[in-house]
Parts: sequence; structure tokens; C-alpha cells
Amino acid sequence: TLDEAFEVLCAAQLGEHAKPVVFVDIAAYWSPLRAWFDGAREAGMVAPSHHARARFIDTLDALAPCLGR
Repeated sequence: TLDEAFEVLCAAQLGEHAKPVVFVDIAAYWSPLRAWFDGAREAGMVAPSHHARARFIDTLDALAPCLGR
């Protein structure tokens, strides 16, 4: 759920880990969330380093490289 995704993002922001959260954006399902993240970064609400932890990909084939595999 989004609750868990944001929990993991917050834990990374606090330095508890360095893992990304990857959203597989099939059929542009997560496009509104991506736009929100981008807007929050542009408004200075989210640091670029934290913004980079939320990754959006368009295919499952792109998942393994995001996880360092």
C-alpha cells in the first residue's frame, strides 16, 4: 500500500537504509503520484536526494536494474 511505501521512503530519509521504492507504472497508473513527487521537489518540499529514492519505471524488465540485480 502507499502507507508502506511512504514508511520505507521515510526510513530511508532518516538514514535507516539506502533502498529505493520502485513503482511499476504500467498504463500510467502511478503518473499522478509521480507528478506529485516532482511538484514537491520543485517546490522545495522534498530534497532531490530523497526524491531520487522514489523510482518510477514503465516495465517489469526495468525492475531488476533498479534493485541492483
